[in-house]
Amino acid sequence: MAAQYAYQYEALRSSRHIRLLSILPGTRDDTVRCEMIQDVALDTMERLGVKYNAISYRWRAAEPATSIYIDDATFSVGPALLAMLKDLRPSDGSRPVWIDAICINQNDVKERGVQVKLMQDIYSLATHTLIWLGEIDDDGELALTFISRQAAMEPERERDASLEERWAGCTPGSDYVSLMRDRSYSLIWLAIFEFCRRDYWSRVWMIQEIALSKNPTVVCGHMGVAWADFETFLGSVFAFVAMRDPGAMHFWHLVPLLEDSFPLLLDSMRQGQGWDSAPTRDGRWLLSALQKYRTFAATDPRDKIYSLLGLVSEETRHDIQVDYEATVEKVFIDTFKYLLPKRRRAEAQDDIVTGSTPQLRCNFTMTLDDGTSSTTSVGEEGFMTRKHGPLNSICCAGYGSSQKGDFPDWVPWGRFPFASWLPNWGDNGRGPTIDDLSHCRFRASGDLEPEYSFHDEDRVLQVKGYLIDDVRWMGSSVGAFLSASSSRDTLSKDLAIISSVADSQVDAITSAFQGRAYREADFWKTLVCDSYPTSHFSEAPDEWGSMSVALLRAIAREEEIPEDKKGLMASEYLIMLRKTMKGRCIAISRQGMYMMVPEDTKLGDYICVLWGCDVPVVLGMRDEELVLVGECYVDMLMDGEWLQSVEGESHMFAIQ
Repeated sequence: MAAQYAYQYEALRSSRHIRLLSILPGTRDDTVRCEMIQDVALDTMERLGVKYNAISYRWRAAEPATSIYIDDATFSVGPALLAMLKDLRPSDGSRPVWIDAICINQNDVKERGVQVKLMQDIYSLATHTLIWLGEIDDDGELALTFISRQAAMEPERERDASLEERWAGCTPGSDYVSLMRDRSYSLIWLAIFEFCRRDYWSRVWMIQEIALSKNPTVVCGHMGVAWADFETFLGSVFAFVAMRDPGAMHFWHLVPLLEDSFPLLLDSMRQGQGWDSAPTRDGRWLLSALQKYRTFAATDPRDKIYSLLGLVSEETRHDIQVDYEATVEKVFIDTFKYLLPKRRRAEAQDDIVTGSTPQLRCNFTMTLDDGTSSTTSVGEEGFMTRKHGPLNSICCAGYGSSQKGDFPDWVPWGRFPFASWLPNWGDNGRGPTIDDLSHCRFRASGDLEPEYSFHDEDRVLQVKGYLIDDVRWMGSSVGAFLSASSSRDTLSKDLAIISSVADSQVDAITSAFQGRAYREADFWKTLVCDSYPTSHFSEAPDEWGSMSVALLRAIAREEEIPEDKKGLMASEYLIMLRKTMKGRCIAISRQGMYMMVPEDTKLGDYICVLWGCDVPVVLGMRDEELVLVGECYVDMLMDGEWLQSVEGESHMFAIQ
């Protein structure tokens, strides 16, 4: 916190000690008064029966400061923390809590490093974890009331059932399809959507805090709901939607919610199921987790890495040390070099191809019309990826991301900007990688082993690869259309913009090269990187090869989907475009290959395949230096078949 306060911390005597804050009683209008309990030994807390609540919430260093009293001395807190402390005050006695913004001296970088290593114990030993989403409003009250009511309608046997059992349930509280179609519930679904999109859910620290907690409770103002009920509700909605066509009109408003519904995955992680448990979470898991949670926010960009260390094995925690005295650049480089040789794991010998996108695995049995039964598995529960592609982490990097420096003033820097090949985990604006969009299906470099080295004090990555082609023509990016749009408040407006982009590209592409035929199927497939919105199918269906611009425009703007296969296919195509078009644009290579390239690409940039990287990349000259512009999708290049007829020698690219 930037504001000064009179309260002075006492130094912790041991790395296994923490502080607890005891909130004293008072009315809501009173000044908040607390006492600090110093040097509480974690190793004896359980034996002595020390009870406390761990608080998980989002605090912002830039918020205006106000004062509370700790041990009769003033202490500066932000308005969100002040509101939470007022709601947590007991009517009598005191309430011991652990709050990182207060119980860790944020101005002491050494203490922060020591305490961050204890986060795993702090949350796992807490009696309860209170997940504070902020003060109550109309949406929050409506959402929590509805979720609590639905949970109460579930029989006890259903509330403890597996997701597969809940999937097949027919209880009154789980008939969500009827509730989605009922227009009288539209305000409730909108409230739930807004509730689940509160900025708390984009906070990277909450992943570890919820995953390690024994008894979490979701709290908003004076209202709360048990995590089990909250997760049960979201899981049931997910199950009903996943059983049906995601393009159906009455599911549209839920698609973004379920795409971003990390509570679903966090619950399975919290219970430590399967291979995805702490003893087996090694560097390969951390690499996938960094990619998966790349859009999450942290006040200190180093925490994008440190916040996940409580979920990995002791060996991995030992290899990556928490050090807030190191520059952000050094932390990112050291992590990149540590993870680079880690082969991404496969759960079975047949190489499961699920990427790092958040998904559930749900097994259910259906009775067919002929009386036979069929068991189906939908989704995957972990970070199960193929064994190859050790250089894939550079797909999270790029020239545009390396230029971004939206960090607090107090964060010490080394040389800036970052090298273009270095993933900038502090850049929260990047969308899913092509690896994730395709469920790790592509193998552009085949089985070629990476060859790389670092030079110029880790500012240059020298890596072997092939120069395939260069960029001859580029279309418009989504950003160009967004600048002319006054609002993106609804999904329909978002989709309308996307359809306008697709509309404009058709005419442009047909006239891009005189005498060259417009390949309709390749064009539509390229726009979505040959990928499907869910993991039910790996690649774009054949029906997408003949999309109708008029139908896309009608669906996006009129919010009406024809109840036929063409209408559903078109709506799903728009959903997929929302994922692929962010930060990308259509392009054509000199040899006539259709491509989806980063919007920072320039005419003449090179299309390359690097050894050990499953996705092609764009390299280009910027200020007389060769930089990584970013990953790209190139039609006819993604499965490695071109390697059989490759001509010319490989190159060693010195990427700045």
